[in-house]
Amino acid sequence: NVVILGGGTAGWLAAYILSDFFNSNKLDGKVKIIESSKIPTIGVGEGTTSIFYEFLKKYKLDEADFLKETKAILETLKDKKIPYLFLNINLKGSDSLCYIGQKSFEAGILAGKLSNICTTEDDEILMVLTRKNLFNHEAIQDRIEGFLDFHQKSNSNTKIHKLQFNQPDEVFRSREKINQFIEKHPKVKGVVVPSSRVSVVCKAIDKEKLVDLRIIGFDTTPQNIDFLKRGDVTFLISQKSFNQGYKSIITIANFLVHKEIPSNEIPTPLEIITKENYMFSHSEERKYSIE
Repeated sequence: NVVILGGGTAGWLAAYILSDFFNSNKLDGKVKIIESSKIPTIGVGEGTTSIFYEFLKKYKLDEADFLKETKAILETLKDKKIPYLFLNINLKGSDSLCYIGQKSFEAGILAGKLSNICTTEDDEILMVLTRKNLFNHEAIQDRIEGFLDFHQKSNSNTKIHKLQFNQPDEVFRSREKINQFIEKHPKVKGVVVPSSRVSVVCKAIDKEKLVDLRIIGFDTTPQNIDFLKRGDVTFLISQKSFNQGYKSIITIANFLVHKEIPSNEIPTPLEIITKENYMFSHSEERKYSIE
């Protein structure tokens, strides 16, 4: 039996492929998706994080159990000489075929460059952190470090503020906190959200304040795209998640069929999305969409 946590387009597509595989090979396997109701609001990546901990709690497991079982599965795959790869999350020290995903530190550097483009030397930047335990999300932490590294190495005198929330839902519930901060710091003209929650941040900021802000976020969730189209979000940095999944299947297929050995790490593009080009960024996904 297979349990897919999080859902989203990738999760449902994986479930479809696995179910078809079980049926085609007359295997008695079942696929269950446990999908977070928060995904439409906060995105698949971070919505999956919350449902993951709910899953562990429900079955009385902890992270150590999950990691132990994951390593046991990897050992089984190794013993049976079954190739596997990691998508978006890389478990270091394993014998995976390769890792396919975004270079998060470089994505943070890119966000830093974009913030430098759309603000002046006298402006200040606010970084909104939508979760407290960043150690649970290495990609977000790497983005933050990349962003700060850019400003440090470019000898930027731009003052960077940080506003911390314990969880994404708190951002809107405590919207006075962010609005009061912006009022208290009128030089803040740039806002960076290193998670996929830029839409939640935009909802929390008063409309009259959004006009004067240049906001940078990550991931092309439908909610983020809506604020991009309105002009409230200036830039989104996409990791092209559909292409990640597509590249994973192609890589495994080429290895099995053509004996092509991939590089240890296959970075996916860092695509800058604006309201002028967002409609072209998912052309591959529309081409292979399942009606």
